[in-house]
Amino acid sequence: MRQTAFRDQLWAAASSQGARSLRAQKAADVIRRSRAYRWVGIYEVEREDLALVAWSGFGDHPDALPVPAEGLCGAALQTGTAVVAGSCSKIVVPIVQGRAVIGFIDVESDPLPALGANERAVLEGCASVLAVLWADGKRHFGGLAR
Repeated sequence: MRQTAFRDQLWAAASSQGARSLRAQKAADVIRRSRAYRWVGIYEVEREDLALVAWSGFGDHPDALPVPAEGLCGAALQTGTAVVAGSCSKIVVPIVQGRAVIGFIDVESDPLPALGANERAVLEGCASVLAVLWADGKRHFGGLAR
């Protein structure tokens, strides 16, 4: 899929009418299907948890995780930048509003395609688009300032 068409589909999904969880679900589906990822999750940073807003793909994932101090999410939260697992099969990309990390895109891929620099750039663009899910000005539970 061409990059412009992909971005247009993602924008249409994230900015459509309806509940935020439904729009996030559509966006997760667009990201996963267009990039052939195994799993895509969109998390919101709450006061003490990362809450799973929507997901697309296979496998069990928890609805909420404690706000991490370590690991991929912890590193992305502290730096405000994307973090790739050493195996290149998982990446966490923060969704930022102002100076606060308000959410994450969590992507899991089978070994191919590996999540290298190109995929990181694509997902950072996705995170910019997905900030519209919080455009109502209401961070549903907060967000953590960097």
